[in-house]
Amino acid sequence: MNLLCTYDFPPQHGGIARYHHALVDALAPECTVFVADRCMHWLRLLPALRRHARNGVQRVWTSEPLPIGTVAMLHRYWTGIPYTVICHGLDLGRAQQYFRKRIVLRRVLRGAAHVVVNSAHTAERAVRAGADATQIRIIHPPVGITPEAYPSDRGAQVRDTHQLQERFLVCTVGRLVRRKGFDVLIQAIAELSRLHALDRKPTLAILGDGPEREALTLQAEQLQVDVRWIPHASDATIAAWYAACDVFAMLPRELPDGDVEGFGIVYLEAGAFGKPVIGARSGGVPDAVLDGVTGILVAPDDPFAAAQALFDIAQHPERGDALGRAGRTRVREHFTLARFRGDVRELLS
Repeated sequence: MNLLCTYDFPPQHGGIARYHHALVDALAPECTVFVADRCMHWLRLLPALRRHARNGVQRVWTSEPLPIGTVAMLHRYWTGIPYTVICHGLDLGRAQQYFRKRIVLRRVLRGAAHVVVNSAHTAERAVRAGADATQIRIIHPPVGITPEAYPSDRGAQVRDTHQLQERFLVCTVGRLVRRKGFDVLIQAIAELSRLHALDRKPTLAILGDGPEREALTLQAEQLQVDVRWIPHASDATIAAWYAACDVFAMLPRELPDGDVEGFGIVYLEAGAFGKPVIGARSGGVPDAVLDGVTGILVAPDDPFAAAQALFDIAQHPERGDALGRAGRTRVREHFTLARFRGDVRELLS
């Protein structure tokens, strides 16, 4: 029996919660879940973990190295039950900011049976933080929003409803936080309109909400960028906008506190719908976007390079189609739930 101890699990939103849901699906029926309260002091998690682990648990999975990994490490000292740490990128970066946390993080990683990461970038971070390379397993998240799960014919409905039939539609998805680089994308759309004459006026659809919403709204108004805001989008709505758009773009940056895009599942979701994608060379994004194959990578914080990439796809739709086809093929071959289940089972064998 496996026990997943995590802060992030559906009905919570976000890529990390989705990853954990897929993990439980891969381990089913031999898995139970303990969703911890972030308001609870980490020491109080230890007796809670022991209670959940009484019924034949043979392995504990922790959703992040600190503080849940610390609890799993102490639990192993007392019970001998091994633990596996799941790292997503940000959790490693922020822990490296403090000396005491760096020491604890190293011990947690070294004490784990395995360290599961979502990308090569996160794997490198884990090694720098103290993990042994032999402990690390890269298990990419599966893509859940696909045309097979959500019919793609709603794309035409989106364009009709929002009067976007004659627009060059750029779509992006994510929580509106500084790391995601939505400000750079809005600037890129403005530069696209200023520097290039397009047959179709560009429109940016932003699916998501967060603390940067007000600042981004003001920026878009000042730069006269046509933005369609969809703050609370269901998976079906996201799928419809993927189907409707001409290109998907997100330009994340790494912040001084270590906050970074650990992977970027949204690029693959858009790719599943046959869309070309534009990303930034930051964190684990190059694992999700193969530059020149499934999309185009530009430098972070470079709206001019992003504008040029958007222009290339707008002016050469055949290239965009080729990138989209390659992205769809890659998702179907490497990022399915069946592939994810196989990777998890291989780790346990």
